[in-house]
Amino acid sequence: MNEWEDSWETYFTKSMRWALKLELEAKGPDSEFDVLVPALFDKVIPRLLRPLGSEGRSVRPSLVHGDLWYANCGIDVDTGESLIFDACCFYAHNEYEFGQWQPICNRFGAEYLVAYHTYVQISPPEEDYDGRLDLYKL
Repeated sequence: MNEWEDSWETYFTKSMRWALKLELEAKGPDSEFDVLVPALFDKVIPRLLRPLGSEGRSVRPSLVHGDLWYANCGIDVDTGESLIFDACCFYAHNEYEFGQWQPICNRFGAEYLVAYHTYVQISPPEEDYDGRLDLYKL
């Protein structure tokens, strides 16, 4: 399942299919699921991720934590250094992690994204940024 792909869209799609397959196996069939899942794969993912790899653009794979939220980070009491733990790292689009930062319960506010984007710009097309983050929340 977790094999290298040249396309972020392809990798994300394969990973999402696998995750949703596990969800169905664990919880059983769901009629709403049957309606929404095809739209996700046929429309949403291509619409939001395909432009990242077209018109001369490409996703430069970044090593991401995979489950970065406030409960998986802390401060070393002896050194004051930042710590992150409970990682399930993989190579992804650098914006992938930010979908998990969006819910209010996460405690990573907009200031974290503003600080990040002083170093790394939002991937074009920029107008799809919020949609990509919504997709990455899944």
